[in-house]
Amino acid sequence: MFSVKHARSVLYGFVFINYGICFQLDQFTTETLPIFGVTEPNQAESVFGPNPYGGDSRVNAETKLIRAIFRDYDHVSRPVLNISKSVEVAFGYRLLSIQLNEVDQLLTSFVWLPHRWRDERLTWDPALHSGIETIIIPNKMLWLPDTFLYQSSDDSGYVTSFDRVPLEFTGMMEWWPSAILLSPCIIDVTFFPFDYQKCSLTIGPWGYHSKQVNYTLMDTEANLERYTESGAWELLKTSIDREVQFYPELNMSYTLIDITIKLKRKALYYTLNILIPCILLNALGIGLFILPADSGEKVSFGLGILLTVFVFAILVNENIPKTSDYTPVMG
Repeated sequence: MFSVKHARSVLYGFVFINYGICFQLDQFTTETLPIFGVTEPNQAESVFGPNPYGGDSRVNAETKLIRAIFRDYDHVSRPVLNISKSVEVAFGYRLLSIQLNEVDQLLTSFVWLPHRWRDERLTWDPALHSGIETIIIPNKMLWLPDTFLYQSSDDSGYVTSFDRVPLEFTGMMEWWPSAILLSPCIIDVTFFPFDYQKCSLTIGPWGYHSKQVNYTLMDTEANLERYTESGAWELLKTSIDREVQFYPELNMSYTLIDITIKLKRKALYYTLNILIPCILLNALGIGLFILPADSGEKVSFGLGILLTVFVFAILVNENIPKTSDYTPVMG
């Protein structure tokens, strides 16, 4: 019958067998490797391939650098060594294109929002790391500003993007998230279709007050190097202002970035398709009185003009917001 004594004997047997195998393998590596021209253990990979059991012979200088600077890094805490200091974040606004929905009074902005700041915890000496001065890091590994669009018209106003961030040896980094910003814009259609519109956006940190994160401006106007002109609106001017607003209910001050976009409607389409036909209809209406009273076509001609005016009134109403704040002159 199999007892504890037998089980113990079997276990001891396995231990001695494994010890013998390990001894033979060690003898192989110390005595046989010189036959293949390998004098150092680290040279074995060049003959037998990479070591599947670890070692750092395949780790390059960049990997060692990333491991070293991120060993005790926490992407949740602010990137300062002295917690009493604020993080200085330089903010930029690069406008790519815009879409203005007059009926819903909604502005859609396609933008890049460059951020630049210094992470004091991520610095190194290039001389000690093979001369590496810049590395590219996934933004999920880094502390990022919680930039928020205060007038957001969609579910999330946070500026997020799964980009990679270049990190310099001084700790400076520049993050360029792309975003689609949806914000309300009050439309003044008094002089439609020769109207001008002014839309405003407010961007800033949502959680950090000004003593923790302080936003500064890269420029006082939007960068339009890659801007695509809209077929319906002409971009006249953009302006970017910075303000520090105090909230009494929170007893804190927050840094806000105010962006203003001024637009002018391109009236050619409306002139050719609405305005000129309306002028011609009015001329025909005046000509209606020239027809003699005994003319049999006078009534049908007048009804035709009246129906056409109704059709053009519907076209105008479909292109302006349904609001009582402003009444278009053409209406």
